[in-house]
Amino acid sequence: MVWGRSLHGALTRVCLFVWIALFPLAAGVSPAGGQSPGFRQARTLEETFIRIAESVTPGVVFIRTVGTREARGAGNRKKEGSAPPRGIIPRRSFGSGFIFDEEGHILTNHHVLEGAKRITVVLSDRIEHPAALVGTDKRTDLAVIRILAKNRPASVPLGDSDRLRTGQWAIAIGHPYGLRRTVTVGVVSGIGRTGMGIAHYENFIQTDASIHPGNSGGPLVNLKGEVIGVNTAIIPQSNGGIAFAIPINMAKWVARSLIQKGVVERGLLGLMIQPLSSDLAAKFGLGRPVGALVSDLMKDGAAAKAGIQRGDIVLGFNGRPVRDVPALQRFAAASPPGALVKVSIQRNGRRIRVPLVMGALQSARASPKREPPPEKSSYGLKVGALTRGMTKVLGMRGVRGGVQVMAVRANSRASFDGFQVGDVIKEVEGRPVRDEASYRKALRKAPKNVLALIYRTGRSLFRVLHDPHDRR
Repeated sequence: MVWGRSLHGALTRVCLFVWIALFPLAAGVSPAGGQSPGFRQARTLEETFIRIAESVTPGVVFIRTVGTREARGAGNRKKEGSAPPRGIIPRRSFGSGFIFDEEGHILTNHHVLEGAKRITVVLSDRIEHPAALVGTDKRTDLAVIRILAKNRPASVPLGDSDRLRTGQWAIAIGHPYGLRRTVTVGVVSGIGRTGMGIAHYENFIQTDASIHPGNSGGPLVNLKGEVIGVNTAIIPQSNGGIAFAIPINMAKWVARSLIQKGVVERGLLGLMIQPLSSDLAAKFGLGRPVGALVSDLMKDGAAAKAGIQRGDIVLGFNGRPVRDVPALQRFAAASPPGALVKVSIQRNGRRIRVPLVMGALQSARASPKREPPPEKSSYGLKVGALTRGMTKVLGMRGVRGGVQVMAVRANSRASFDGFQVGDVIKEVEGRPVRDEASYRKALRKAPKNVLALIYRTGRSLFRVLHDPHDRR
């Protein structure tokens, strides 16, 4: 027992000595009293992240939209096989975006704005601004909007996504779940990701920087604070751990087209193509499965006119190697209609270069609104007198008087301002609301934007009625 206690004491002293010797290094302090090289490097990286957050986040905006969507009803069908009645229900969405030029243009995702009737942008100073839709491109899931705010933040610098390498630092900035200006850090986990089923043209950057709903449209930036991608999607099962961003070079081209023309004009080869498996590559005389196999051609299409045939394998496009089907699709789409290009193909074991005049891919031409849309004259809020039962219940909770919200029209100003059926309006611009008459009188004397105090499910809330022309 004595021997055991002595051994225990000796081991305790050794462990204490090791702990004392290593503690300064673990704490970032060398035995001589200075900072260790590892600690200094960590602090330098930390300062870089802080600098990026402070410089980039002011240009990252919060986007809120209001729109409508169709919903199938549960009513009886008029006859066998007919569709059930449909209804229009309000649709709200939110996401992120960033200012990318000095004219106030904002880049975001198409799916953030899909179906939107009204778009609001919240800047870093928390002031809200109506935004005009410049254009959207569903094929790449990109969109451009514009605000006319005079005191908007500076634009975020754009980088070069073609120079990206796997393993580089990646910093995602956005508003996940509405949490404003969230910064997460990771690395570029992969580049050139395709076949994800997210967009028609895919060339995604994969990152493990944490991204969640609400990050869509926000920037992915490098250590220089330059945008390298537009955060777009996550794999749901990964809990935000595997995310994808659209390369900024693709986004710049799409944004430029939307601003200049309101639509993205793309070239068309007129080919039906398929990927090459190892077996197909061997059958067509290739050592490995690269390129795009021509399985058919459009009649009178650009490729058919140039003499390309079924069974040709496209290996190059204007001097760039064609690695796979998505690569050829991207190269062709980025070539303007009428452009003369040279396509490298393999046919019967021989390499051939074919000159070709690009056709035009038909796109639905939008009618973008260059300025914020005019406001509707009807506010869309219907109020009524409190019932006797409501008056009694509210009185027990200390609420005296007021009018209740009877209806809120979908996609109206009132809906956008956050009013709900059942709300009780207690005050307008600080004046108590006793009944419908006092409510209308208070509105007549109120300024353009009206401050109201409401009661909702046990609590009081302030709301602003933005220019309620309809005084119902």
